[in-house]
Amino acid sequence: MMAKLNCDLMRDLIHFTNFAKVPGVLVVHPSVPARNAKELIALAKARPGELRHGSTGTGSPHHLAAEIFKAMDGIKRVHIPCKGATRAIQSPDIGDRMSAEGATFVGDTPEQFSAFISTEIVKWGKAVKASGAKPE
Repeated sequence: MMAKLNCDLMRDLIHFTNFAKVPGVLVVHPSVPARNAKELIALAKARPGELRHGSTGTGSPHHLAAEIFKAMDGIKRVHIPCKGATRAIQSPDIGDRMSAEGATFVGDTPEQFSAFISTEIVKWGKAVKASGAKPE
């Protein structure tokens, strides 16, 4: 999220491996009259600016994933940042929990990881810019 870095992430770093991929999940409260993404998009189009989405904090992967979704469907939503992603990261059994929740441990080659980082910089950079998130 930093506007200027002291290094070029593609030129100045060696990319060893992608550690894990974690699936994203889109859920809604049972009272929301949408049972799939298509219905949710239709609802959001019918009620622009009324729907809210929560995340683990401004600039978090959850927040930025919602920004990517918003860029795809073009519908404004209200972001509700929450705190809590840090209490989970420090848990001693986080690897087991992540695996149980669907994380896929990758272990790819440096070349594959470098290509992944290159595309991720562009994708997440667009999401950060669109969200207006700033480092805190």
